[in-house]
Amino acid sequence: MKNNFYTAEKWDKVNADNKKYLKEFLLTLKQEGRSEYTIETYEGNAKRFLIQVLEELENKSILELRKKDFRNYGLYLRERGVSTATHNHYISTIRSWCERLEDDEEIEYDNNMCRKVKGIKIERVRQITFLTDDQVTKLYYELLRREKYQIAAWLALAYDSTGRRMELHQVTKEGFEDPNRNCTNVVSKKGGKKEALVYFERTKEAVKL
Repeated sequence: MKNNFYTAEKWDKVNADNKKYLKEFLLTLKQEGRSEYTIETYEGNAKRFLIQVLEELENKSILELRKKDFRNYGLYLRERGVSTATHNHYISTIRSWCERLEDDEEIEYDNNMCRKVKGIKIERVRQITFLTDDQVTKLYYELLRREKYQIAAWLALAYDSTGRRMELHQVTKEGFEDPNRNCTNVVSKKGGKKEALVYFERTKEAVKL
């Protein structure tokens, strides 16, 4: 999906109660000890959903949405080409939010229709292939030859650190400003663990270029 779904102008028009419910949801996640990255991801997923409610469902309160509304949102995601895993992640966010609404003693919400919306079974369509050190090295120097320095830096950091994709996406420039350093800024890893990613000379070379 394109990332331009959200604008300040659109968000200003979103149902005020939905904004309030989202704020409480995010505070609950924080209280539960979820990582900052997880909370930011849930917030983005929820905001995308509320923009769709604004544009297609008359800006209704989330408490008023029916099963078909949640189902149609899933269809909307698939029509825009999101992967099965991404679809399930978006729906899971909304389902978790609705479950927290059910638990809120200050809200009368005992008919959670999102609970009835199932995720899509993930079918593995490709095998994972691991590159050898020699293959990575050849690819790295070919990228340098073509002056694809940013991609080369990403490849080098990924190989050096063995970081997951979402961990690599959290890396900021500050981790490379000091040539005497061998680690990035602290990132959130799977399970909520926080630590820096380690890198070596090849990554330093690519980043310098």
